[in-house]
Amino acid sequence: MGYAVDEIYAGNFTASGAFVDLIVHAVGQNQTPTFVSSIDPWHTAVDIDQRRDQTGFDLFFTSGITNHLPAMIPVSLLYGTPEDAVAELSYLEKRGYPISYVEIGRRA
Repeated sequence: MGYAVDEIYAGNFTASGAFVDLIVHAVGQNQTPTFVSSIDPWHTAVDIDQRRDQTGFDLFFTSGITNHLPAMIPVSLLYGTPEDAVAELSYLEKRGYPISYVEIGRRA
């Protein structure tokens, strides 16, 4: 089990509707740096990287990163319970945060 990201695009649209990608796609070390986070339950305090943020949903939705558009939200399949997923989605719904899709994955 695991996942891999082949490409990611992030940017905005011009007034004419053309997408402007802010990511530099290049071979080797010339591409835009990307970072991933993990919330695997077997991690310990020594695994915390103080240079990274692991935001909660409130900060995620109020930070502007979604450009006030609906977001795809992950819920855990293997390391959680159906009740956890329902509680997470209920919380987001009660807060009025727009959700486009729900991704059911190995972990959230």
